[in-house]
Amino acid sequence: MNDGDVQTQQREVQRLLGRCLPRLWQYERLMKAIVTYHDISGPAHELENIRAARVDEAFTKTLGTRRDGCSDCASWPRGRHRRR
Repeated sequence: MNDGDVQTQQREVQRLLGRCLPRLWQYERLMKAIVTYHDISGPAHELENIRAARVDEAFTKTLGTRRDGCSDCASWPRGRHRRR
Protein backbone atom coordinates (compact mmCIF):
# COMPACT_ATOMS: atom_id res chain seq x y z
CA MET A 1 0.00 0.00 0.00
CA ASN A 2 1.53 3.34 -0.96
CA ASP A 3 1.17 6.74 0.71
CA GLY A 4 -1.47 7.88 -1.78
CA ASP A 5 -3.73 4.93 -0.93
CA VAL A 6 -3.31 5.53 2.80
CA GLN A 7 -4.15 9.22 2.47
CA THR A 8 -7.19 8.43 0.33
CA GLN A 9 -8.44 5.94 2.90
CA GLN A 10 -7.79 8.38 5.76
CA ARG A 11 -9.83 11.07 3.98
CA GLU A 12 -12.66 8.59 3.43
CA VAL A 13 -12.68 7.60 7.11
CA GLN A 14 -12.63 11.26 8.16
CA ARG A 15 -15.51 12.01 5.77
CA LEU A 16 -17.61 9.14 7.12
CA LEU A 17 -16.83 10.04 10.73
CA GLY A 18 -17.77 13.66 10.01
CA ARG A 19 -21.15 12.49 8.76
CA CYS A 20 -21.73 10.46 11.95
CA LEU A 21 -20.73 13.09 14.51
CA PRO A 22 -23.92 15.20 14.37
CA ARG A 23 -26.01 12.06 14.96
CA LEU A 24 -23.79 11.03 17.89
CA TRP A 25 -24.13 14.53 19.38
CA GLN A 26 -27.90 14.26 19.02
CA TYR A 27 -27.91 10.90 20.82
CA GLU A 28 -25.76 12.37 23.57
CA ARG A 29 -28.18 15.27 24.11
CA LEU A 30 -31.14 12.88 24.18
CA MET A 31 -29.47 10.60 26.72
CA LYS A 32 -28.56 13.57 28.90
CA ALA A 33 -32.17 14.75 28.79
CA ILE A 34 -33.43 11.30 29.78
CA VAL A 35 -30.99 11.11 32.68
CA THR A 36 -31.84 14.64 33.78
CA TYR A 37 -35.63 14.33 33.76
CA HIS A 38 -36.23 10.64 34.50
CA ASP A 39 -36.72 10.87 38.26
CA ILE A 40 -37.03 14.21 39.99
CA SER A 41 -38.23 14.18 43.57
CA GLY A 42 -38.24 16.54 46.51
CA PRO A 43 -40.44 19.10 48.19
CA ALA A 44 -42.89 20.72 45.77
CA HIS A 45 -41.50 24.20 46.31
CA GLU A 46 -37.94 22.97 45.50
CA LEU A 47 -38.69 20.93 42.36
CA GLU A 48 -37.79 23.71 39.93
CA ASN A 49 -34.47 24.34 41.67
CA ILE A 50 -33.71 20.60 41.74
CA ARG A 51 -34.50 20.33 38.04
CA ALA A 52 -32.31 23.33 37.19
CA ALA A 53 -29.40 21.90 39.17
CA ARG A 54 -29.73 18.56 37.39
CA VAL A 55 -29.82 20.27 33.99
CA ASP A 56 -26.66 22.21 34.82
CA GLU A 57 -24.94 19.06 36.04
CA ALA A 58 -25.97 16.93 33.07
CA PHE A 59 -25.12 19.38 30.32
CA THR A 60 -21.72 20.37 31.70
CA LYS A 61 -20.43 16.78 31.80
CA THR A 62 -19.72 14.40 28.98
CA LEU A 63 -21.92 11.37 28.54
CA GLY A 64 -19.04 9.15 29.62
CA THR A 65 -18.91 10.84 33.00
CA ARG A 66 -22.71 10.54 33.24
CA ARG A 67 -22.55 6.76 32.78
CA ASP A 68 -23.64 6.17 36.38
CA GLY A 69 -26.71 8.34 35.89
CA CYS A 70 -27.61 6.41 32.75
CA SER A 71 -27.45 3.08 34.54
CA ASP A 72 -29.62 4.47 37.36
CA CYS A 73 -32.44 5.23 34.94
CA ALA A 74 -32.35 1.81 33.30
CA SER A 75 -35.44 -0.32 33.53
CA TRP A 76 -33.70 -2.89 35.75
CA PRO A 77 -34.47 -2.79 39.47
CA ARG A 78 -31.78 -1.21 41.60
CA GLY A 79 -29.17 -3.64 42.82
CA ARG A 80 -29.78 -6.11 39.98
CA HIS A 81 -27.69 -6.35 36.85
CA ARG A 82 -28.49 -7.91 33.52
CA ARG A 83 -26.96 -11.26 32.77
CA ARG A 84 -24.81 -11.30 29.67
